[in-house]
Amino acid sequence: MVVDAFTKYTLAKPTKTLSSAEVIENLRWIFGEFGYPRRIISDQGLAFTSKAFASFLAEKGVKHVTNAIATPRANGQVERANRTIIEAITASATGEARWDEQLPEILWGINHTKNASTRFSPPELLFSYQGGRVADLSTGDDTAAVGRKRVHANRRQADENLHKAASRMKARYDKRRKIATEHKVGDLVLWRQAATALNEKGVNRKMANKYDGPYKVIKVLGNDRYQITSLQGVRGYKRFKAVVAVDALRKYQSGAVNVGEESGEDSEDSEVDRSGRQDLIDLLEGE
Repeated sequence: MVVDAFTKYTLAKPTKTLSSAEVIENLRWIFGEFGYPRRIISDQGLAFTSKAFASFLAEKGVKHVTNAIATPRANGQVERANRTIIEAITASATGEARWDEQLPEILWGINHTKNASTRFSPPELLFSYQGGRVADLSTGDDTAAVGRKRVHANRRQADENLHKAASRMKARYDKRRKIATEHKVGDLVLWRQAATALNEKGVNRKMANKYDGPYKVIKVLGNDRYQITSLQGVRGYKRFKAVVAVDALRKYQSGAVNVGEESGEDSEDSEVDRSGRQDLIDLLEGE
């Protein structure tokens, strides 16, 4: 699924696999139809983090930004469109068995609904549609000029509407938001939902919001995101790197914080594994 950040135009296509090869093939078609975007935002699915995908975007000059793990709000437009499609399929008389046949009509409905933020339907901003019909821009210079002026005026107005909507959303978010803790490269942190984010099997739901670690911050990214890595010497060590939102991290304090401790709660028999802690300290000092 692809959603244009400005017009909100939505594209979706059934796929047989989640491989990077199939994703790349679909993007080739989209790029051929609409041109190359300056930037693509995606989650950290394997198809989007593969070397083949990175090489493909680099070849096309497209910047790739990945969301923090388990942070659906960071790509809310796609999440909302996906939710709308699922709800439409579920409510359909034919049910899920023939969902791929229903998809074009569902997309038509999404794309021809006025967006709350832009106050235009996506095709009005992209193609100069009006009322679900394509404006005829080829029957004379005057008609074409009027169509071009209209679509440019719509885009300017939509841009203004988007900025106003973004300001309102930011104001609402800031009222609830706590000041984010800042971390530096080299800091040790604990990560909430690490087990579920890494798809570890046998994770008890009660443990899903527990902190685990420590992990090391190796890169400070924009928008309150950090790249962290696992550390040798820690119990259950698996080599990996991950981009994580700041609200899923907390500072690690040796001997003072328990793995499995939820914020504000005590936890029994869940202390950080102290065996090998000296090895961990030696490892960090040796880097």
